Amino acid sequence: MKRRTTIKLLLFVTLLFFATGQLGGCLSCVTGTGSISGTVKNAVTGDALSGATVKAGGIQTTTGSNGTYKLENVPAGTQTVTASKTGYITDSKQVLVVGDQETTNVNFALSPPTAAGQIRIVLTWGENPEDLDSHLLVPTSDNNGDLGYEVYFGEEGSDTAYPFAKLDTDDTTSYGPETVTIYQRYTQKYKYFVHHWYGTGDLAHSGAVVKVYSGASLIKTYNVPTTQTANHFYWYVFDINSDGSITDRNVIQASAPTL
Repeated sequence: MKRRTTIKLLLFVTLLFFATGQLGGCLSCVTGTGSISGTVKNAVTGDALSGATVKAGGIQTTTGSNGTYKLENVPAGTQTVTASKTGYITDSKQVLVVGDQETTNVNFALSPPTAAGQIRIVLTWGENPEDLDSHLLVPTSDNNGDLGYEVYFGEEGSDTAYPFAKLDTDDTTSYGPETVTIYQRYTQKYKYFVHHWYGTGDLAHSGAVVKVYSGASLIKTYNVPTTQTANHFYWYVFDINSDGSITDRNVIQASAPTL
């Protein structure tokens, strides 16, 4: 009887050792409370959004005049953080909240609904690389007969004339958003890709996310692949086909796509 009790005690001590010693701070991943902070921006203008509601784990707050927020006393563990504001499409993301720690840079870029038939593409990423650039290849030709158009920071496009697509906002200092809107879609193929233009790190570790909206709906979400070959600076994300359907590409490659 004593031998059995001793074995049980040893087993208990061993389990306690692994839970507290070997796993160390991981117990705080699921116990206690932590905090979440970040910024909410307008996806089209890049401006801070004040008065946006942010909530997670039963805790709620409102962004200040500079668009920032902080949720405190959020239960530890995986939480869904949601940002919303009247006149914008609600967005959410999952984060791991660790007890007694602050999870920073949980940022949001909220898009207003588009007009019927329009498509909006919103790129966000992490701290590094500093500058990722959106590129949209537009088909057909303008009145001068020039074939195709590339919307990016060097050729921002137009919402009222060919190519009827525009770089709404450009970001060069980490996080984004960088947004392109197709205001009038041609019934031919478009291609969208992201270029690692500047900064340390690589695409695979950038945390980049592309969200595609039409009307008041999020229709596609793409997360950058987490592996890549050296000197591959182009993330080919998707095509928009002539019928309006979207073909996923989601590959990191050495050269830019072409029409």
